[in-house]
Amino acid sequence: MRTKIVLTTLCVLFVSAPTAAAPPALETILPASTDVLLVIEDAPSFLEKLETGPWGRLWNDKSLSPFTQALAESMEVDTWDDKVKEETGYTLTELMENLSGQAAVLMPDFAAIELEEETGEPAPLALIAAVKDENLFSPRLARYLALDEDHAEEVEESEEEHLGVTLHLFASKGEDPESGWTVIDGVAVVAEPVSYLKEVVGYLKGNRPKATLSGLSEFQRMRENASQSDAYLYMNLTSLTSIIQEEMEEEAEGEEPDPTFDDLAFMDALAIDVFQGLYVSIWQNDRESGVDAGLLYREERGLVNLIAYVPG
Repeated sequence: MRTKIVLTTLCVLFVSAPTAAAPPALETILPASTDVLLVIEDAPSFLEKLETGPWGRLWNDKSLSPFTQALAESMEVDTWDDKVKEETGYTLTELMENLSGQAAVLMPDFAAIELEEETGEPAPLALIAAVKDENLFSPRLARYLALDEDHAEEVEESEEEHLGVTLHLFASKGEDPESGWTVIDGVAVVAEPVSYLKEVVGYLKGNRPKATLSGLSEFQRMRENASQSDAYLYMNLTSLTSIIQEEMEEEAEGEEPDPTFDDLAFMDALAIDVFQGLYVSIWQNDRESGVDAGLLYREERGLVNLIAYVPG
């Protein structure tokens, strides 16, 4: 599921669609603890800008055609529609044109990735997209996004009601459901595990967390620094650095200290605990485009003193 969701989101960068009104911001309903959020703010508008803006004009520049044609051929762009239609019943163009607003991939918990190796429980992951035609988001499309190609034919499907919403679930034969999908008031959701699908449904149905991303100071700074953003990636570094430090402390327990190099002292000197977030933002208009990126931190200490040149 992870590969297909990321590839599907990246494919948005190469397909055009008509404009549409921007949807409500996801950061107002997602918990502040969300570790990774990849968002296209208004997919139809973003796609149109890609086609008509600076990047589109650069791609269509005749002087660059030897390069762009070779790149398109190497990526087999001309086959994308047919391949996706074979798997889902719709061309990639039709699916992208069905987007009506925000599209996002979210991963709420870095720690769950490590636990996945120990427990076999998939780390929570979700694809959320506002769609024009709910019927176009079909079971066949959901299977394509959620399931591994090698095992898709061995999967059993079932339904479950949750908060007044019908969840369509997938499970290996004889096992409990592992992933699923639903459409709520024009918002399609594909997620794993099922517990996370239910959690996301709860957010969309109004069961908001006490603390949301929009109320997080470092997220607010990212939005201020990248105010022109059409698409962005946000990562919670507080969570990631805590995991790194805990793992290093566990490894150091019971080991003879190295007289030539102290790992923990080195990490303390770097002061990675001051990092709060990382972001990359893409923006464009009729005349120009750009990519903004930044590290968010709470104080100038350690590694920050070496790399910071703008207050974070």
